[in-house]
Amino acid sequence: MESSSTDVIPKKKSAQRTTRSSTSSQTTIMEYISTYELIDTNDPPKKKRKKNSRPRIKKWKSSKPHPILSFPPELFINILYFCEPQTLLSLSKVCRQFAMYLNSSDSFITNKIWKDSRQGFLSYLKMDPPEGMTEKEYCKLSVERGCIICGQPRVRKVYWAFRVRCCVDCLDKITISDYRIDGEMGIPSRVLLGLPYYPQQKWARRRGSFIVKAYSIKQVKDAYKEYKKVPAKERDNWCKRMKIQGIEIMKEINQRMKDDSNKRNETLTPQTHAFIE
Repeated sequence: MESSSTDVIPKKKSAQRTTRSSTSSQTTIMEYISTYELIDTNDPPKKKRKKNSRPRIKKWKSSKPHPILSFPPELFINILYFCEPQTLLSLSKVCRQFAMYLNSSDSFITNKIWKDSRQGFLSYLKMDPPEGMTEKEYCKLSVERGCIICGQPRVRKVYWAFRVRCCVDCLDKITISDYRIDGEMGIPSRVLLGLPYYPQQKWARRRGSFIVKAYSIKQVKDAYKEYKKVPAKERDNWCKRMKIQGIEIMKEINQRMKDDSNKRNETLTPQTHAFIE
């Protein structure tokens, strides 16, 4: 009997607690429902809006090669003669076979394809490529956009003295002014006689605007190494030869800068009919 009486008492207490908690929960639920609108769970779910995305390009999933790869090499090469440089650059990245036709630096046919494309579509590039540069590298340097060093987009300026297309910030990193070479690098000015330079405009508070000669840091170091290898008795003759060489180099660079300035006045759209004639 004692055990039964002890069992009944906690049941009554738990019941009281549950009734109190149930009443309090009902009030809170009713207050919550009164503040918000009822949602009908039977309504169909709302459809998600489709994002405006570009149509995906379908890839060639067949095991067979693309039909254009079955063209005879002679026919395909003849087609390449009538393509503009931008198209040739894109085709050179498609597959190995196209790369073999367009990226071979030692092939006479590859060099002729790029040369005919340059002469037909890039009339402002009248001069041949600089010494040591292929026709493809010549077209790529002039046609493409972006800084070669840091990758900044929309950069068109080509510095032919250094054979590089870069932004102004990267130009300051790879060059040094002529008045700083002697003081900071300890290199005599006569070493610079045979090197190309870029006339760069500077500004100072006391001096105002003035022009300096910007030299490539790498070229300056290489010229100084060559200068130290020359015996002391022959350095004067070496400097005379370098001076004549530097004059010829700057003539070529100035002409390329003039031709490059005409690029802005011309469009790069191909004129196929005029080219074929």
